[in-house]
Amino acid sequence: MLELSSISKNYNGIPILREISFSIQKGEILAILGPNGSGKTTLYKILSGMIQSNQGSISYNGKSTDQYFLRSISGYCPQNIIAWKNLKLREQLEYLTKIQRNPIDSPLKQIDKLLELLNLREVSKMFIHEISGGMQKRFAIAMSLIRSPKILILDEPTNGLDIHSKISIRNLLNNLISENKITILISSHDLVEIQKLTDRFFFLKKGSLITQINGDTSTDLENLYLNIYRDEN
Repeated sequence: MLELSSISKNYNGIPILREISFSIQKGEILAILGPNGSGKTTLYKILSGMIQSNQGSISYNGKSTDQYFLRSISGYCPQNIIAWKNLKLREQLEYLTKIQRNPIDSPLKQIDKLLELLNLREVSKMFIHEISGGMQKRFAIAMSLIRSPKILILDEPTNGLDIHSKISIRNLLNNLISENKITILISSHDLVEIQKLTDRFFFLKKGSLITQINGDTSTDLENLYLNIYRDEN
């Protein structure tokens, strides 16, 4: 279990996150919702060990963590793919295995496994600009899975994708849950799609966690979202 207690972050005295507290179980998908500027990306960067909070603590399976431990157990897939344009897909994954802080066991087997899992084997010798948007999203997820993380953090994984690519991403995440019991945190403005995936929804507003609901396809999530953020239109 991952547990956050009173996580706060500010930049130059401006609060970005205000005492965020919640827990997420192994094998659970948790959605963090909110408009741009609500603090989602900052929270994800803290959870992935990219930056430190100014206040609060994070524990994993009952033990306190630091920035380096969080980095070792998490995989972060940002909204905009970060890739090397001069390397083919497989070459990028090979390079990633070589620059990890902790060595990866059987790196070539791990790469083969990811290419198969994300249905990218046939395009593995192509450059990033030569593949479709859906394939680029899947490759970004492959990059975030290179260390076999316990926690996968996804920022807008289906943004701009067609229905077939969305279904492909959804099936992939469901397989990761069922087979690997990986914990997933996800954010998206695609409320219809995210509702098909998520166990719980947390709503972030101006850096504060204001409410949460259980995942339920009968909930009018769009109406709820509009009511919560009606003063930010």
